[in-house]
Amino acid sequence: MVGSWSLLLISLAYFMVLLIVATQGDRHLHKATGPRSQHVQAIIYSLSLGIFLTSWTFYGSVGRAATSGWEFLGPYIGPVLFFIFGHRVLYKIVVIAKRENISTISDFISSRHGKSRRLAVLVTLMATLGLLPYIALQLKAIDLSFAVLSDNPFAQVRQANLSVFVIALLIGVFAVLFGARRVDTSAHNPGMVLAIALESMLKLTAFMAIGLFAIYWLNDGLFDIIGQISLTGHAGITDFSPWRTSFLVEILLGFTAVVCLPRQFHVTVVENTNPEHLNTARWLFPLYISIFCILMLPIAWAGHSALGGTGINADIYSLMMPLASGQEGLAIFAYIGGISAAMSMAAISTVAISTMVTNDIIMPFILHVRAVEVSQSRELGRLLLNLRRLTIFTILLLAYGYYLLIDQGTTLVSIGLSAFVAVAQFAPPLLIGLYWRRGHVRGATAGLSAGFLIWAYCILLPNLTGLFHYSGDIISAGPFGIAWLRPTALFGLDLDPISHATLISLSVNISLYVLVSLANKPRLIDRMQADSFINVDANPTHMANRITQAHHTVADVKTLLERFLGYRQTVESINHLSNRHPELDLSPAASVSPELQRHTERTLAGIIGASSARIIVQTSLGGKSVLLGDVVSIVDEATRAVTFNRSLLQATIDNVSQGITVIDKNHKLQMWNQSYLDMFNFPKDMIAVGTPVQDIIRISAQQGEYGEIDADKIVKQRSDMIKRGEQHRSIRYRENGTVIEVQGHKMPDGGYVNTYSDITEHYLAETALKEREKQLQQANESLEKRVAERTESLEQVNQELSAAKAEAEASHQGKTRFLAAASHDLMQPLNAAKLFSSALAERQQELINDASLRQLANNLDSSLASAEQLISALIEISKLDAGNLQPRKQHFCTSDFLHVLNQEFVALCDEKQLSFHSLYSEATLFTDPVMLRRILQNFLTNAIRYTNQGRILLGCRRRPEGLEIQVWDSGFGIPEDRLNDIFGEFQRIETGAHSATTGIGLGLAIAQRTANTLEHEIHVSSELGKGSMFSVLVPYGLKSAVTRPQPQHEIVTQNDLSGTPLLVIDNEQSILDGMQALLAQWGCHVYTATSAELAIELLKELKPDQQPMLILADYHLNQGLLGTSAIKDIREYLQQDLAAIIITADRTSAMKQEVRDAGFGLMHKPLRPAVLRKMINKYIKISSSGN
Repeated sequence: MVGSWSLLLISLAYFMVLLIVATQGDRHLHKATGPRSQHVQAIIYSLSLGIFLTSWTFYGSVGRAATSGWEFLGPYIGPVLFFIFGHRVLYKIVVIAKRENISTISDFISSRHGKSRRLAVLVTLMATLGLLPYIALQLKAIDLSFAVLSDNPFAQVRQANLSVFVIALLIGVFAVLFGARRVDTSAHNPGMVLAIALESMLKLTAFMAIGLFAIYWLNDGLFDIIGQISLTGHAGITDFSPWRTSFLVEILLGFTAVVCLPRQFHVTVVENTNPEHLNTARWLFPLYISIFCILMLPIAWAGHSALGGTGINADIYSLMMPLASGQEGLAIFAYIGGISAAMSMAAISTVAISTMVTNDIIMPFILHVRAVEVSQSRELGRLLLNLRRLTIFTILLLAYGYYLLIDQGTTLVSIGLSAFVAVAQFAPPLLIGLYWRRGHVRGATAGLSAGFLIWAYCILLPNLTGLFHYSGDIISAGPFGIAWLRPTALFGLDLDPISHATLISLSVNISLYVLVSLANKPRLIDRMQADSFINVDANPTHMANRITQAHHTVADVKTLLERFLGYRQTVESINHLSNRHPELDLSPAASVSPELQRHTERTLAGIIGASSARIIVQTSLGGKSVLLGDVVSIVDEATRAVTFNRSLLQATIDNVSQGITVIDKNHKLQMWNQSYLDMFNFPKDMIAVGTPVQDIIRISAQQGEYGEIDADKIVKQRSDMIKRGEQHRSIRYRENGTVIEVQGHKMPDGGYVNTYSDITEHYLAETALKEREKQLQQANESLEKRVAERTESLEQVNQELSAAKAEAEASHQGKTRFLAAASHDLMQPLNAAKLFSSALAERQQELINDASLRQLANNLDSSLASAEQLISALIEISKLDAGNLQPRKQHFCTSDFLHVLNQEFVALCDEKQLSFHSLYSEATLFTDPVMLRRILQNFLTNAIRYTNQGRILLGCRRRPEGLEIQVWDSGFGIPEDRLNDIFGEFQRIETGAHSATTGIGLGLAIAQRTANTLEHEIHVSSELGKGSMFSVLVPYGLKSAVTRPQPQHEIVTQNDLSGTPLLVIDNEQSILDGMQALLAQWGCHVYTATSAELAIELLKELKPDQQPMLILADYHLNQGLLGTSAIKDIREYLQQDLAAIIITADRTSAMKQEVRDAGFGLMHKPLRPAVLRKMINKYIKISSSGN
C-alpha cells in the first residue's frame, strides 16, 4: 500500500508535468510550419481524441468485461464506425464550424436553426445537467483508485474525499490556465491539446502494461487465458449475442457520443487546426480504441481468476492485480493512467460547458439588461473571461457535490451510459440538420425538450430514488398507480434501463423534430442558415449577401471589437481580413462593407456565441442588415404600396453583388440593379421600365449568352417558362471564362424575379475539389487493398485460435465423459451392495434378536449412503461441467418456494436441537426453481452440519438488481484465507470440534456451478467462531406470469407382492443375486437372466400361470446390447406388451428419451427399496389393467 499523502504528492507532480507540457506546447506548436510539422500535429490531434476514453474505460469497462464478457464493446464500436464510415460527415462539421466561427455544440445547433438563442440555452442546460454526473464519475474513479492504493482506505474516507477535492481544484486550475486564457473560444489551444495527447499516451501505456502483466505475469500467455476460460467452466464469459437490443443500443450511443459530447465536440471540431488532420485520425483513433478493447478481456479474466471470489469490486481489478502481486510500482503507474483518463475528460468538459453557459446564458442576459452600456464598456472582454473561469470552478464544485451523493454501489459504466443517453438527444438536430433543409428551430426545440424530459424521467429519476424517497412509489407502481407509466417500463416496454430510455427518447425526439419542422414555414434566416450548413462548398458571399447602413465606419467596428478582444487581437483580426480580401478599404474613415460586417459577427460569435453576436452587431452597427430574400419581399410590396420610396429601394438593391431583375405579371421589366447592368453588355437605353422580357432574352441570345442556339427558340422557351411561373435554376458558361448562376422565382401577384450570381470562383474551386476527390478515391482504393491483406492475415490467426479452442474443448469433454463413465461403473457394485443391504434390512426379526447384526446392518447402510452421495455428486458435477443441465426458468412466488424448504429443514434442525427461523418475501422470481432449490439445500445442509448450537436463519433482502436469499448460521465460521477455497471440489473445513460431521466437500462446488449455469451471483461472508452467511442473488420475475402448481393426488397402490412373478435381466451376476435376495423377502417369484436369449429360454420352460407380470432390466447389457431391445424381444416372443422398468446408472438425456418413447418405467442406480417396491406395484397394476 501507498500512503495517502504520497499519492497526493504524486498527483501534484503529475499535474506540474502537465502544466510544463502545456506551456511549452503553447510556445512552440503554433510556430511550427511545413509538411513534417503538419504530420506531427495531425498525430497530436488524433491522440487528443483519446479523451473519449475516460476512467469509465480504465476501470468500469474492465469490471463490466469481468461480469458480462464481450458486452463491454458496444460503446467503443460506435466511435470506430463513425470515424471509418462517417468521415465525410465529420469533415463537413469541421468545415462549417471553421467557416461560421463556431466554438460549442450549442452554438452549432442554434446556428443551423436560425441562430436561435433560446435553442442555444436549451442545449446548454441539457448538456450541463446531463454531464454533471459524468464529471462526477471521473471524481468517483479518482476516489476509487485513491482508496485502493491508500494504506488504510476504510479509516481515511474523509482524507480521501479531501484528496478528491484537491484534485478537482487542480483540474479547475488546469482548465482555467489553458482552456480559459483567451476571450476568443474559437481560437486554438495547442498547449492544452498537447497535454491531452500526452495523457492519452500515458493511459494507453499504463493500460498496456497492466494487460501484459495480466497475460504474461499472472498467466502463460493469451492462449493460456483462453484455455483457462474453457477449462474452468467460464466459457460463457466470451459468449454473447451481437444482436441483443442492449448491445446494439450501446453501439448507437457510442456512435452519437463521439460528436455530441461537448468535450469531444470541442477537441474534434473546435481544436482542429486543419480539416486534413481528420485523415490521420480516421485510422489512428480507431486503432487507439482497438488496443484498449483487445486488452480489456484478458485483464478482466486475470482479475476474475485472481480476485473473483474475494468480494473486490471488479471496477478496480486494474489496480488490485498489481497490488495483490506485490507490484506497487505498476499499481502507481496504473493510478497515474487512471487519473489521466479522469482529469483530461473533466478539464475539457468543464471548459466546453463553461463556454456554453457564458456565451448562451450569462452574456445574453448581461447584454439584455445593460444594452445601453455595451458600447461604453471597455472591460467587457475581461468580464467575460472572469465569468468563464468562475463557471469552470462552479461546475467542478457541483460535480464534487454530486460525487458525494453517488450511491457507492453504482457502477462507473451505468453513470457513463446515462450521460451518453442525455447527449444522444443532440444527434437529430445536429446530424439530420446537416442534410435536411426543412429542419426548423421549433422542431429542434420540441424534439430536444421531449427527449431530455424522457431521459430525466426514465434514468435520472430512478437514480435519485435514494435522495427523494417519495419517488420509490412512482418507480415501482407508476404515477397515480398507472403501471405502463413506470419510469423503468414506460409504455410497457420490458427492456434494460439504458435501451429503454434511449429508444423511447430518440424516437420521440426524431419524430417531433421532423413533424414540427414540416408543420412550420421556414423564415428567411432559416433558409439562409440551412443553405450555409447543407451546401458546405457554397460561397457565403453569394449565399447571404447583406447590406449595411452607410453611416458606420471601420473605426466603429474596431471600437466594438476592442471591447471583447483587446487592442492587439483586434489589430490582428483586421489584418487577417485585409490579407484575405486586399480589395477592401479598411481605413478608419471607410464605410462598413458587407464582408467586414460578416467578419465582425463571426469573430464575436467565437467569443460570445452566434445568438449574442447577432444582438451585438444589430444594436451596435445601427439596425438589422437586409438579406437578398428581404429585397425580393420589398419589391413584392412595392407593386401594392403607393407610398413606397422607390429611390430608397433602388439605392438598397444597387449595393447587392448579385444582379436582380423584377418582371411584372404582364412580363415587362419593372426593376433591376446596377450589378445586373455591369454583368451584361446591353445596348444603351435598352434596359428601361416596361421593356418586354422577350426583347431582353432575344438580345442576350444574339450575344451568345445561351450558347449556339436559335434565338427565336430560346425566346419562346424562356417566355413560356415565365408565363407558367416555373421556378428554375441554370448555369451559364460564358466565352470570357466567367460562370453565371441564374435563379428565377414566381412572385405572389404573378410577377417574376431573377437573380444572377457570378460563381466563377466557386466553379473553379469545385473543379479543383473534384480532382482532389478523384485522387483521394485512388488513395482509398490503395488503402482498401491493404486492409484486405490485413484482414486475410487476421482470418488466418482467427482460424488458429479456433483450432486451439476446439482442442481445449475436446480435452474438457473427454474429462467429463471419463468422470461420467467412471461414475456409471462405480454404481454397478454399489447397487448390488445396496440390494444386499436392503435384503438384510427386510429380515426384521433377526435384526431385532441380534443387536450386533442390527448394528452391522446400520453401519453397512450408512456407508452405502455416503458412497451413493459421493457418486451422485460426481455425476451432477460432470453434468454441470459438460453443460448438459439446461435451466428451465419460470416465474414463481418466493414465499411458496421457501415454505417447502422451511418444512424440510425444520425437522433436521430439531434433531440437532437448533433454532430455525425463516423470513419470507412476496417477491416474484424468474429462474429454475429446481436448481435454485439445490443451491439453497446445500447452503442449509452446511449450516446445520457446521452448527452445534444456536440458530439457523433463512431470509431475503431486496436489491435493485434482484432478491438476495440468505442463509445465516451461528456455527464455527470459516477462516478468511479459506473463503475462496470452499467452492472447490473436495474442500472441507476441518476442526476438531466438528470434523466428524463434515460432508464430502462437493456441496458448495455444485452450488457454485449451478449458480453459474443460472447466471446468478453467490456471496459469502464469515467470521471465525461467530458464524457464516451464504447468499444467492436471483432476478425478479413478473407476478402476472406466475402459475400456481396443481395439487398432485398420490395413487394408493397395493403393497402385497406375495406370489408375484418377476423377470430380472442384468449382465452383472452380483446384481441378480442382490435382486433375488431382496425381492424374495417381499414374497415375489423371481426369474433371473443375463441376456434376452437366456430369458426366452427360461420362459419356454415355464407354465402359462408362471409367466412374469413385470420385467426389470438393466439398460446396458453385454456386447453392446441394450435392455430396451431385450424387452422388445421378450414382448415379441410372448406376443403381449408386458410392463417393464429400466434400471440403470446411465443418466444421459438420450437414454431418458429412448425409455420414455418406449413407454417403459425408469429407475436410477443405486436403488432405494421403498421406491423400487412402489414402482413394482405401480407397473403391476398397469400390467393387470391391460394398459
